[in-house]
Amino acid sequence: MEENFLLNRFFNNRAERDPDRVAVYEYDSKKAYTYRELAARSSRLASFLAEHDVRKGDRVASFCRNSQPCIDILYAMPITGAILTTYNVRLRGEELEQLFCAESPSVVFYEAFFAEKIRLIKQVLPGALYVVLDEEENPLGDIRYSQAMECAPWEGKPCDIGMEDILMLCHTGGTTGTPKAAMISYSSLFFNTLSQITEYSISPLDKIYVSYPLFHISAWSAALSLLTSGGCLVFKRDFDTEETLRMIETEKLTFLNGSPAVYQRMALSPRFAVTDFSSIRFVRCGAAPPPIELISAYINKGLKFIDAYGMTESGTSILSIPLGTPMETIKAKAGSAGKAMLFSTLRIVDEDGNDVPQGVHGELLVKGEMLFSGYWKNEKETENVMDNGWLHTGDMAYLDADGFYNICGRKKHMFISLGENIFPLEIENFLSGYPEIADSYVFGVPDHERGEVGKAIIVLREGCELTEDEVTARMKGKLSTLKIPRYVQFVPKVPRNEVGKVQTRVVEELYGLKGAGI
Repeated sequence: MEENFLLNRFFNNRAERDPDRVAVYEYDSKKAYTYRELAARSSRLASFLAEHDVRKGDRVASFCRNSQPCIDILYAMPITGAILTTYNVRLRGEELEQLFCAESPSVVFYEAFFAEKIRLIKQVLPGALYVVLDEEENPLGDIRYSQAMECAPWEGKPCDIGMEDILMLCHTGGTTGTPKAAMISYSSLFFNTLSQITEYSISPLDKIYVSYPLFHISAWSAALSLLTSGGCLVFKRDFDTEETLRMIETEKLTFLNGSPAVYQRMALSPRFAVTDFSSIRFVRCGAAPPPIELISAYINKGLKFIDAYGMTESGTSILSIPLGTPMETIKAKAGSAGKAMLFSTLRIVDEDGNDVPQGVHGELLVKGEMLFSGYWKNEKETENVMDNGWLHTGDMAYLDADGFYNICGRKKHMFISLGENIFPLEIENFLSGYPEIADSYVFGVPDHERGEVGKAIIVLREGCELTEDEVTARMKGKLSTLKIPRYVQFVPKVPRNEVGKVQTRVVEELYGLKGAGI
């Protein structure tokens, strides 16, 4: 089948098959948009972009929170051949300026809420067309999105696109430095979508609240999986714990898809114990490894907690606990990232690139059609992570006797003490069992005798007390001596990004050698 025809069917089949079904529901505004409306809106937007000389390969930026226009813009891309690039609205001005300059979008769609950041972007990118999404607010005096919706629908043939053409630029988490723009092809999202639909039996009967922000690859995978299947996406501009728990009941959501940070906030709410989860088929967690205690909180509610693994460069369909796994096995495998999903091929290798035996730790490598196409204008970084089609994930893992993959932590996050590799994730999981501890992070710091030793930064639950000696005393006899942190520091919070990943650069600045007091 011709690729251009296949991809256009991929994006438009539901508008033809289920035109009157609700595709997107905005929880804040209470507005619902059908598949017919989605097709019409993206067609009008494509015409608007063409009128402003946007052509194949040009970048089109969105700078906003989750809402219907995000989907309009995405679905206009295969019509025009332009490349969608989404930006983390929480990044600092300097980081945003660097990314915008590198990617040079021709059009920037933005929410008036972020007008001051856009004012800065205009100074470094004055030639772009700026479109404000809001109808009432327009502090910078730009074209309104409603004007774009007044354009006539697209006429003629859509742009000729193929599987290897780039659909979007999706930025990495930037936890250790400036985010990089991963080039995501149509092939990547196509195969990730099919894998998710197959793995989780997604159907028109499904309804999901997308808690991930739509500058995160997990959000796009969830969105496309639902929309391709004919399900309903629920959007809310900002995550709210109590509203989300209420939404589960009132909207009869069928499964949850979020980060450990989201699930932690819900589990700590008094409302969690009384929420009716009967409509939920399963709970899927990604973006960062969830603590064992967090997994147990949902399993104890009778919910299948499906841990999964992916990354911006590989997509979100790499590893997952199989949906059909019995509850007893899910309990026994708590903390595992599951088994290889439909289109992913995996290896675990040592420092010399040799495959390691079962049970031995090594770096996880991934190969498959869902991989990214490299970093935007950054061949050096691309070469650093790609090797003959294999993506070096930078994550350490091992395969157990039952074929389940277990992620031990980042290769760079691992530290070596007296020649032994120490994986902080194991220590953090142990600390999560302390009833007094709300959050923790363990990392290596230099030591004259051992080379490196562990340091734990700990956030206590409100009203709880704990001393450094009490923290280490509970570990004795349960963790090896080398794994017990030499230093413990109580902190107000562990610096994390919007999906719960630790901002290691910030941790080092605040609590490393300079801030450690050692």
